[in-house]
Amino acid sequence: MQKQHPFFCMEYYDTYEFVSVIHDLVENGFESSWYYDGFEDFIEQHISSVFRPFQKFSILHQFISFVSYELFKEEVDDSVLDIIVRDSDCVLWVNKALKIYKIPHMDFREWLAKQSLSIASLEHESVILDYYAYLYEKGPLIDLLEIYSNEAFYILFLNRHFLYQFNKQISLRTTKVRFSDLTQNSKHLFRKDGILRRVNIPMWARKAVFYRDRGIRSHCQKDISGLINIHNAKHFDHIIPLACGGLNDVSNLQLLCETCNLQKKDNEIQASKTYEKWY
Repeated sequence: MQKQHPFFCMEYYDTYEFVSVIHDLVENGFESSWYYDGFEDFIEQHISSVFRPFQKFSILHQFISFVSYELFKEEVDDSVLDIIVRDSDCVLWVNKALKIYKIPHMDFREWLAKQSLSIASLEHESVILDYYAYLYEKGPLIDLLEIYSNEAFYILFLNRHFLYQFNKQISLRTTKVRFSDLTQNSKHLFRKDGILRRVNIPMWARKAVFYRDRGIRSHCQKDISGLINIHNAKHFDHIIPLACGGLNDVSNLQLLCETCNLQKKDNEIQASKTYEKWY
């Protein structure tokens, strides 16, 4: 497998808008105008991967991609269509984003011409959604969603309270999974109904959490980096315990000292909102 490059370029083009929406959806249990329960829709659509342990394109990445695509589609309404029809210089937001991130693609007007359609003949926004489906099928929109997933993850992964809320919402659905309903490809991932098996945490995930938390136990602020002290027993703990429906995912890990980890056992503790200043 090709080694991933450790750096990526961030344009931050409307990234914070996605971050804000995703944050609010997680805080509110993902009840929105699109879905009655978006978390269950997310899990249902990603059932083949959501319980797979420690994927580098994490469950949080996948969730961001899922929500972002819904936002893309939600943005398309009759007012967008009216502007496109009336203003010859108007460009779809998705075309702007694809251009900014230098993703090769066929723009909307060119695609229309290929369909033997004209801007003036458009009467319904479903044509724009058909264009989005084309971009997704051909790959440019998938590439854009991956970029937004990486950018939003970079921001949200630093927010421990958000990670707690996100994994709490997922765990509420995980605990409903019945072992008898699972496919043969998924049964080995579960210990019993609603509870995943414990697996070894890979080194890349340990490093990600260690550097995110700067080697400091977030709850008691003990320095366990080993740089200036010798009491550096590091415990990488599930924010939402596996026994409570937690996932084997990098977004569900926190850095604990030995004392805090032994006291926590299989109980939940609210993620700390205390952070060390940059300077």
